[in-house]
Amino acid sequence: MSPKRNERGTFFVGSALRRGPAVRFSNGMAMLSVRSEPPLHATLPLSGSSPTVTAPRARQAIVGSFCAVLLGACGSSHSASSSAARSPSHPVGLGGKMVTVISDVNFPPFEFMKGSKRVGFDFGLLSALAKTENFKPSVSLSDFNGIIPSLQAGRSEMSIASITVLPARAKVVDFTLPYFRSGLSLAVRRSNSTITGPTDLIGKTVAVSLGTSSQLYLQHLPFASKIHIETYSSSALAYLAVEQHRAAATISDAAVLRYDNNKAGAGGLKLAGPLLTHSLAAIAVAKHHRALLNALNAGLLKLARNGTYARLYAEWFGRAPSRVPGQFGGPG
Repeated sequence: MSPKRNERGTFFVGSALRRGPAVRFSNGMAMLSVRSEPPLHATLPLSGSSPTVTAPRARQAIVGSFCAVLLGACGSSHSASSSAARSPSHPVGLGGKMVTVISDVNFPPFEFMKGSKRVGFDFGLLSALAKTENFKPSVSLSDFNGIIPSLQAGRSEMSIASITVLPARAKVVDFTLPYFRSGLSLAVRRSNSTITGPTDLIGKTVAVSLGTSSQLYLQHLPFASKIHIETYSSSALAYLAVEQHRAAATISDAAVLRYDNNKAGAGGLKLAGPLLTHSLAAIAVAKHHRALLNALNAGLLKLARNGTYARLYAEWFGRAPSRVPGQFGGPG
């Protein structure tokens, strides 16, 4: 059975919601405590803002009366706190913390270099999320094959790199809500009319990027032993191998192949046959970073709601998205 992913690979999402504070009495004093609910699977609404913590109405009345009798100024302190929470200058989201991010720059239009600047759909999304959820991304770069190991080893906290959701990856990292739907496609030279599907690859050399879903797809074909698989450090180098007649075909994310083909013009490759897989991409988060995962999920939904996601998508893919985060039919 072929693995499901775009060129990169993933599926999950959790979001911890909170109940209102519970009230208990100890030595005649009213005490407030907040209990966390277990994580829920990707059900945050598109139309609302982040959940707010409020005490049940009856309990609020008890606490308010008790404070008025014993402390007098309790109500004014609560008002001051509420005003501070609503103040634009009050820290929100992740409170301005530094977050270590690992990505690569060899997968246009998702991420690539333009001069000395990192650009692409994923970097635009990262910038918008950082602003919305109040964190400062510290970005380091790697070949795609090194991204998941970096998260596992604790060298990075998150990665946005068009990572396809795969069950094997979901065992070692957490995934946000999916933010992109795509799939793998074959690409061949424009003069090639003999390769239109997987069985046509038998006896041929196929170039793919190392550690990606493209490589996994080929390795899981029942006739994989009859295909010569050549791996490269990036999809761009795999693409070049086909252009230079060192490979008969390449497999990559369809959106990436379309971008490369449009950029190359008449000298580029062409997509051959229908999509090989259908997959979802999500942001990967190192295990045990629940606050970061929750903030990213909330941020993706905010960007979907306020139109930022649609604007970025149109900028890099030339059309409006058919779906936005929260509308991909379930967890990544």
